[in-house]
Amino acid sequence: WHDFGSIATPALLAPTMGALFPRVRMRPRFAFGSMLGSAVVGGAWLIAGKLAGGSYPLGLEPIYPGLFMSITIVAMDRLTRARAGR
Repeated sequence: WHDFGSIATPALLAPTMGALFPRVRMRPRFAFGSMLGSAVVGGAWLIAGKLAGGSYPLGLEPIYPGLFMSITIVAMDRLTRARAGR
């Protein structure tokens, strides 16, 4: 459950926050990219840790790089929306 939560939480957190708070709401393609990108980063981090004998890269649990990826995509959506004037 720990491994599943480390991948699913970052994938679902930003789109769920966007559904609850209009200020964080993302366009659909960015929401999909956030879900996919954060799950891939978290999964890769998890696999890298398992291959290294249980020691995650940089000592970080997989949830943190996944959340970083998700927040980065939310920021990209906001920046491109601001540049487009919407």
